[in-house]
Amino acid sequence: FFFKQKTAYEISLGLVGSEMCIRDRDWSLQCLKLLSHHQALADIATFIQAQNEILKDNKRMWIIIGGSYAGALAGWFKAKYPHLAYVSYSSSGVINSITDFTKYMDQIQIDIKKDPRCYTTLVDLTSYATDIITKGKEEDKRKLKSAMNATMLEDLDFLAYFTEAYLAPVQYSSRKAACSKIIPLQEEKNILKRVSLYAKLGAGFGLSLIHI
Repeated sequence: FFFKQKTAYEISLGLVGSEMCIRDRDWSLQCLKLLSHHQALADIATFIQAQNEILKDNKRMWIIIGGSYAGALAGWFKAKYPHLAYVSYSSSGVINSITDFTKYMDQIQIDIKKDPRCYTTLVDLTSYATDIITKGKEEDKRKLKSAMNATMLEDLDFLAYFTEAYLAPVQYSSRKAACSKIIPLQEEKNILKRVSLYAKLGAGFGLSLIHI
């Protein structure tokens, strides 16, 4: 079984718990409290046990695979449910919980600074967005969020979403490709139009609010 950022209910509609909340877009406290790694592991255990019952084979050897955060789940699953997992493979698994992980942004900044024009463009955009969200009037906030098609987001969530448009490609070794599209944004003098173009780039990089 592969742990990944794809909900398990797409594999088995018989699952309950956290995956049901995600499927039904239920953001109530009753459902959100189930969105934990404990529940995620229990969901996978339920899935495996259900499949073993369907296949009438309790000795089937399941291999659990995951990378990054999912890598941590893969390792934890083997530790918590050794009778259900034959082998667990964790690639780049997260092993330490860091509550204020500033080094991530430090590395992103170092990488972006390799292209000064790209860095300047992003600084201008993020500085504008930060000033509007933290100091601007409500109407200005609404216009900014509308330009990103993100009026449903709270202020801090919006700023996180705003930066994610360039964080993802930089993190995953696509800085040059991203910067080649970000630099030309400076040609647009209207800042809101520039933000809107930036939002479209974010969608091109795989960033979307469709799931919300």
